[in-house]
Amino acid sequence: MEVVPRVETLSAIGSANMVKAQLLPELSSMGDIVGPPMFASLVPFSVHQAASIYSEKKDSLVTSLIARIQEGLTVCHSTLASLNLPAAIEALEQPIGLPPALLQRSQDVRKQGGANSLRDQWQTVLSMAERDAALLEEAIKILDDEAREDDELRTQFRERWTRAPSRALTSNMRDSVKVYQSKLDAAKKSNELVRNKIDANMHLIESLSLTKDELEASIPSSTTSSTLALKDPNVKQLKVLLDNLNQNMKKCGSIVEDLKKMSASDDIGPRLIEVTSRREDYNNDELFNEQLKKYDPFQTTATEMRAQQEKLVGAIREANSRFLESKQTNEMIRQREQALQNLDNAYKAFMEISGNISEGIKFYTDFQNVLSNFKNSCSDFAFARGIDKKDYLTQIQQQITNTRLPDAPQLPPRSAFPPPGKI
Repeated sequence: MEVVPRVETLSAIGSANMVKAQLLPELSSMGDIVGPPMFASLVPFSVHQAASIYSEKKDSLVTSLIARIQEGLTVCHSTLASLNLPAAIEALEQPIGLPPALLQRSQDVRKQGGANSLRDQWQTVLSMAERDAALLEEAIKILDDEAREDDELRTQFRERWTRAPSRALTSNMRDSVKVYQSKLDAAKKSNELVRNKIDANMHLIESLSLTKDELEASIPSSTTSSTLALKDPNVKQLKVLLDNLNQNMKKCGSIVEDLKKMSASDDIGPRLIEVTSRREDYNNDELFNEQLKKYDPFQTTATEMRAQQEKLVGAIREANSRFLESKQTNEMIRQREQALQNLDNAYKAFMEISGNISEGIKFYTDFQNVLSNFKNSCSDFAFARGIDKKDYLTQIQQQITNTRLPDAPQLPPRSAFPPPGKI
């Protein structure tokens, strides 16, 4: 047994700090503790609708502007290809070996994986296109199956089946299907254009993917001296003009990239929320036009660059005509010129196809998320309608069960029948 000590012999119970006083952090740092506000991204429907309209206007403006710039670049490339430039000058400057510009282009192609990488990326695009198309087909099937089941039940129960028809409830979804299908159809047409580019240039892109020695062996060489042609002032003028045009085209490429970056970060939502919160009367068109003014410098620059391109292309045509009149060449040099020009065109095609494939992968990746969400919405709709269908079937079954059947015929009383044997 343990001895129980007397109370007076026990030591006093000391105090203990159960909590610790601490100052609340600043409101600005509360997000680091509890996270972002739960409903911070919610905006009024009118703001969301206006932002969507602005986004369409912005995309239309940017797409049109990029198309203008690309059109100018296409004209420049096609003009140089038709004049066999700069290959004609490179063949004269270096009749043997590989021009430095071609070596650099070949190195760039190999760094990016060459023809094999291009094929693999193209197969990725095709696979993603099939996956996106399959997602849309699955979503359509979900809607069609639910609508068909609803129609069958409506035919079976007739006036008892009183719930809203499926097609009346899915009109917005069906409209979305049309929009998504049109985007996939447009992307499919773009894929066909890219496929044609690949088929037309792949054999030359494969040449650019070769090693230095292999590439040099594939190009005709000449031992004929072209000193007189190289001293021709028209050659010097052509090189200056070609350099200026190349600088112009590089700047146009930078403008396109800057334009895409600005468009991606251009969000009118905060401005709309600010105006709405102040309860100001505003006109959407005026606000949109004010926001779109930020793209005016791009339009001005694009116009100036296009005018400069036209001027340079005209000067190049004239200088090239004088160059051809004074040029002394032979058949081997002509073959070398053509080979160098083909490889130059192949490099441009490689870069263009690579850009097309990158855009395709981005499009199908982003669109796959959209279609996945749409399919999930269709599945949620079909699931909710399935639960609703079960409730309706239960109600109809109860109605049928509770319906009174006709009264059975009355039998005569037992006494109305004579006893057996007394008939």
